[in-house]
Amino acid sequence: MALIPLRSSLALTAALVLGAISQTLAFSPAQWPDCDCPDALCVELVSWNFENMLAGVPVSSAPPSQVHPDVISSDLFGPGNVMASAPGGVGTDQWACFGGFAADGSPGSIYFKMSYGGPDLFTLCGFQFDAFSEGVEGGLHGPTSLFVNVYANGVQVWQSELVNLIPGFNNKIHWDISNPDGNDANGDGISLTGSDFSWMKLTAGDDLAFEIVAAGATTSLVGLDIDNVAVLACVPEPSGAVLLLLAGMMMVVRFRRSRILSA
Repeated sequence: MALIPLRSSLALTAALVLGAISQTLAFSPAQWPDCDCPDALCVELVSWNFENMLAGVPVSSAPPSQVHPDVISSDLFGPGNVMASAPGGVGTDQWACFGGFAADGSPGSIYFKMSYGGPDLFTLCGFQFDAFSEGVEGGLHGPTSLFVNVYANGVQVWQSELVNLIPGFNNKIHWDISNPDGNDANGDGISLTGSDFSWMKLTAGDDLAFEIVAAGATTSLVGLDIDNVAVLACVPEPSGAVLLLLAGMMMVVRFRRSRILSA
């Protein structure tokens, strides 16, 4: 299956992701599978840190900061414009503020789509980001809750539990797909999903979409800020034959080097 460039395909991405927001999953809760992946085999398929954006300039979408060679990714879109800023003060890391959430508290989405085209069987390992709800004087604020949907080849395969937010930069959270708010004790790694995770084995031509659904805003003028967005995968371990070949090559190199030094 040929990969289609997606950076400018807002309509295609929106149709795929937003068209399934209201879909009710006929799944029973299950735990996101543990990813026991050594650091040496863990790679980022696509990520955003927003340092590649010009601060203070509203734009329609945020381009990725890094994309794996075997991946094509769309930009990151929201319900309105997105603007990079440094909420921690001048000189700190940039975040992306996604505005345009409805002032009546109804949900809106931040989303992107990626296509995998590699020859190897990568295993989807995780999805994570930092987030906080903006707040202003008078009690107006951005979204105060969020959950995440995952789609594989156009089908919704996973939905997280709801995580509540307290407005303010100091109340930021680190959201992780296996432990959304960093608190292992509350069981929030249990999510509204099925127990079949075979779709996590990526083959060439697979499409994935990730959607952050946020709600509870009281104004559209401030929004949801996110940072350090990353999709992680575990690459296959080298086969025994490859390891033996590498070991043999290293022995040949060492033998030649020792002969040169002894000459």
